[in-house]
Amino acid sequence: MVVNIWQPPPWRPEFWGESPAFLPFAFLQPLFEDKASPTAEALNRLAGRLPDWPTTAQGQPIHFVDQIATERLAYERHIFATGEVPTRADNWHDFFNALVWLAFPRTKAALNAAHIAAMKSSQQGRGRRRDALTLFDESGVLVVSSAPDLLEGLRRHEWRQVFWQERERLLRQASCWVFGHAILEKLLQPYLGLTAKAWLIHLPEAYFALPPAQQRLQLDAWLATQVANGALQQPQELRPLPVLGWPGWDGRNGEPSYYDNTAYFRPASC
Repeated sequence: MVVNIWQPPPWRPEFWGESPAFLPFAFLQPLFEDKASPTAEALNRLAGRLPDWPTTAQGQPIHFVDQIATERLAYERHIFATGEVPTRADNWHDFFNALVWLAFPRTKAALNAAHIAAMKSSQQGRGRRRDALTLFDESGVLVVSSAPDLLEGLRRHEWRQVFWQERERLLRQASCWVFGHAILEKLLQPYLGLTAKAWLIHLPEAYFALPPAQQRLQLDAWLATQVANGALQQPQELRPLPVLGWPGWDGRNGEPSYYDNTAYFRPASC
């Protein structure tokens, strides 16, 4: 018997400050008009307060709409054809999806366009590329670093080495951005075992000298270009990352014994 150990919590507007994972989206917080669970209309008003309204790859303005029947078109086709993103009210999953559209609009548009291109080219179901695109969209994180050895350590599952022994350097030379809206949702009630799929990215040191807002914009543009040029062809391009091991993402990981849990911090051989 399968037991669902995780259920989304009720809406709480104070979530913004509960985890470092939400910090890249904090610029949106002051734009909300009230403390109620945002509706599609409220999200559209928020989009209108941004310098640039998000668009699809075809240039159609994105609008969040109440969950609708999409029998005529599949979800990705519906967005591509209309610019409408079905968004359920009082639903954390769809709320975070909207936030990612607002924070990383170019990448979300590129992912949507890549889905459409993959649908056109494949006659055998979803295909591996659509699996990879969906995995990143739902569960992806971006680990950006100017230090290739730190990225290689994560690729090799050297969790204790990178998260603890190289802790200070990791915080200085790397950053972790959550992109997948399912991971954002689960970080509302984090649990040991919570694992994301990481895109490991090497960028020059100059990137880390930029203000966070500029880092986000540059990262969005870089990711969109990579996806448009064919990145994420296989799910295996994304590496497992036990996100609660990232320094400060769990109040308990300030002790080295935290990383002794090999059921969570699994070696590469497992």
